[in-house]
Amino acid sequence: MSSKPPSPCKIALAVLVWGAYVAGSSTSPLFALSETRHSLGGFPLCEASAALLVRCPDADRICLLVGDDEQRDTLFLFDLRQGEEGLSLERRREISLKTLPPPADDDDGFELSDIEAMAGLPSGEVMIFGSHSRDKTCDAKKSRRIFASVALGAKEVHEGSTEPVQSRRLRCERLFPEARGPLTDVVCEAVDSTEAAAEQAHRQPSEELQRRACNVDPAFNLEGAVAVPDAAGEPRVWIGLRAPLIDGKAVLLRQVKDRRAFAFDAVTLLDLRGLGVRELTFNAGKVWGIAGPAVDSTRPHMLWSVDAKELKDGARLLPATLGELPTSAEGLAISQGNAIVLMDGDQASEGTTHCTKDSEYIVRRIVE
Repeated sequence: MSSKPPSPCKIALAVLVWGAYVAGSSTSPLFALSETRHSLGGFPLCEASAALLVRCPDADRICLLVGDDEQRDTLFLFDLRQGEEGLSLERRREISLKTLPPPADDDDGFELSDIEAMAGLPSGEVMIFGSHSRDKTCDAKKSRRIFASVALGAKEVHEGSTEPVQSRRLRCERLFPEARGPLTDVVCEAVDSTEAAAEQAHRQPSEELQRRACNVDPAFNLEGAVAVPDAAGEPRVWIGLRAPLIDGKAVLLRQVKDRRAFAFDAVTLLDLRGLGVRELTFNAGKVWGIAGPAVDSTRPHMLWSVDAKELKDGARLLPATLGELPTSAEGLAISQGNAIVLMDGDQASEGTTHCTKDSEYIVRRIVE
């Protein structure tokens, strides 16, 4: 399938937005809390899991793109509106993923399950990642190990520079094919050991025992992605892991320059107070994120930020913590001096057309 190229004006807008992000800020932000919750519009957007500011495909302005981890063939797009009562999300519409071809050597059709992360590139393309995780019984799901680069259209996506890629089973030598340093070796050992534990958990004789064993030592779970400019201004994609943790620290992995491979060439550890990564975004020279527990619990999530220039292979960083977030916080975007935080809801049983609980969002004003 041929890709539909973006117009020159849209490319210019994307470059302008990227430049504004790179410009940076030397001020540490504080948050004026506002906990008014707003619905994201209900079914079929019940379980919002990722957010990304993008250029609107139907106008030269910025929109919010949202992924739902239960919707395998649809993304959602919102207009941003600044009114007297603050920033709001309006005019939801759907963008189909069905126009993407299946991964190479896979004739089953495109199916990207458990969308958990998106990263925007200065070209305007969007990288979309499945979680690459196992299900609640520790069964390895092929449909979750897919990622792709797409160009947004008004109603559907077009194939980007990277066609859908089906990742193989997670093993250290596949994730880190090049020479490894001491920290990479530690991460490798954690990936291999937790994958082995997950295999053993899935072999338990009942679903209840599988679920219980699966939570003891959580395996690889990707929940954040962000494109960060390197020293030359070129975008490098980093992914953030919800699990495993390394001595209680969260893991960031830098994807190799060839984005057709689910492989990495740098590791950074983040001290997030024993939490893993639930979302990543980039704004004003900083990587911002949501932290949450590796295993679902009632523990509050946390907002944090770190200087993007500090992301280097072997780095161990202590991000600035910016306050608690609702337990279900899963999506984050920074716009017009505001943090837009999306909360996961709950999809009703299969075949129904409503949410048991709507996905919602809050807006917190950044006070500098």
